[in-house]
Amino acid sequence: MPVKNIAWRIALLAAALVTMLSTITPVSTANADDTPAATTQGLTPVTETQPANESAAVACGRAIVLIERFRGCGSNAPFAVYTWRTIRGRKVMTGRGTVTLSHRFQLQAKKRTWTYTLRTKFKGYGELAAGGTTQVSLPCRGCRVKGNPLGKLISGKTTSQTFKVSSPGTRKKTYNLIPYWRWRPVGMRWTRLSPLLTENKIRCDTTRGFGSGCVYRDAVPFFTLSRKATNATTGVSESAWLIWNNQRDPKRGHYGLYGKGPKLHRTTDRRIRDANFRKSCPRSLPRPTGKSCDEYPFQSTLEGASRNPRYTSAMINARHNTNAGRKLNSFYVANRILNRDAFWVTIT
Repeated sequence: MPVKNIAWRIALLAAALVTMLSTITPVSTANADDTPAATTQGLTPVTETQPANESAAVACGRAIVLIERFRGCGSNAPFAVYTWRTIRGRKVMTGRGTVTLSHRFQLQAKKRTWTYTLRTKFKGYGELAAGGTTQVSLPCRGCRVKGNPLGKLISGKTTSQTFKVSSPGTRKKTYNLIPYWRWRPVGMRWTRLSPLLTENKIRCDTTRGFGSGCVYRDAVPFFTLSRKATNATTGVSESAWLIWNNQRDPKRGHYGLYGKGPKLHRTTDRRIRDANFRKSCPRSLPRPTGKSCDEYPFQSTLEGASRNPRYTSAMINARHNTNAGRKLNSFYVANRILNRDAFWVTIT
């Protein structure tokens, strides 16, 4: 075949190849017509809620934050991140990834401080395999925040950022501390800040008899007594049975029973406490030897006998009554149950 014909055929093939390639969108970012963009899809703020018992929060929540009196733990649902470039007039996805954000709050019962840790789990593909940077914002009016707001996105890794927050002064204050999050891939602009929680109410106070400390305002703790604690000297079983029978009597209103009746609320008002005791355990009631008068709902609650006709009272083992009262007072202090704070009562 003449060289001229071969050259002509090669020229035709080259022209056809150029035409074919021009119809395919290139993936090389060198041909991008504009500045690359990053987007977030599916990042939804999570709500906080309380588990049915205090041990349920140990495993943490998924797509929710479980709170106890002094800690919160959970995560946002996994969400997607993308990078985009306009190549030859067409918008092309050049990278994709998945992110899971996990939260842990630890409050201090004896200090006006708490810590917040955000763990970022990331996996990137394409352009996002190179990772990027995250930024956490903790706007907190009236409190002080310390910690590095910038973190790294490393594909296949989980990174942590910890912040220490303090509440100055001695006045009782409630903070709604909502973390915000944004990210940027290597060489690109930041995305918009997005809230990670719907609310996060933390109360700090300095109170006589309690000192200073912080709690989750909306976390209602559980006071527990056992019917099996029958020892005549150290037990509480007779007090526990009194509460058990009251809570399970439909005519009594199920006070303090989680999922059935209303919460109890502590009162520090001596006049209410005395009125409750006079109503449930008047001096006119005979006290057999070794017995004392016990009542439920407790004398130290707003739901006590002077305000609630559905109370129960009985003469029980005096030591059991005293032991149960001491446990209740210790519970108030340990959980920072202030005046009008709510709590549940669980009998095992």
